[in-house]
Amino acid sequence: MAEAVRAVAAMPQVRGVGLLSNVDDALARRTRAAALVEADLMLTSQRLRAFKPDPSIYTEAAAAVAPAALVHVAASARDVRGALEAGLAIVRLARPGHALDPDGPRPDHEVADAADLPAALEALAR
Repeated sequence: MAEAVRAVAAMPQVRGVGLLSNVDDALARRTRAAALVEADLMLTSQRLRAFKPDPSIYTEAAAAVAPAALVHVAASARDVRGALEAGLAIVRLARPGHALDPDGPRPDHEVADAADLPAALEALAR
């Protein structure tokens, strides 16, 4: 996963890679992901005053990175639904045992391996 995040960060059209998490700021800084993302793009429930899967966390995250566009990489089914209901562009990272809500919205882009994220983001940009 770390290699895939670094590959995405190196893409010329990507202005930064961040983290959107339901944890507080202190816990987010202690995660393995913290070393892979830009500190100002560490977007937590504490900072955004909302929790996944409520669509407001995603709209607050989009506002926090504006005017840059936010593309959310979602792995859990509820994260997919919340982000899509907020109107975000997303790429679903399909994980074993995580089925989408059968009544919920479907993402346009999906990958089974994080190594495929750069190609999915390229497709999304077109």
